[in-house]
Amino acid sequence: MRKERETILVLRSCKSDLTSYKGFQWPDSGEVVAPDWDPSPICGNGLHGWLWGFGDFTAQYIEPTTAWLVVEVIGNTIINLEGKVKFPRGRVIYCGNFTNAFSMVRKEAFKRGLE
Repeated sequence: MRKERETILVLRSCKSDLTSYKGFQWPDSGEVVAPDWDPSPICGNGLHGWLWGFGDFTAQYIEPTTAWLVVEVIGNTIINLEGKVKFPRGRVIYCGNFTNAFSMVRKEAFKRGLE
């Protein structure tokens, strides 16, 4: 069972201007909140990404200028979807390239024994 305030890391990609689906604007750091949150286990109505850097990456932005974010999320707010997760809010703790973002997420997963 997860502790109520336990945090997890979610990896996600955005366009270089930090926008995503329907023009949602992500910050390069700090708090982020889904304005349309709905906890239904269907895609949409929330913030999305890959739990601990794993999942279906076919929905990612793939451009030389893609921005990769690491988002810290309270674990019990995560809704598992097929190949990705959604959540109502989080805190962006990294914005940059894929190598650094993925490494940050996987190192934390390893440290917690999730490998």
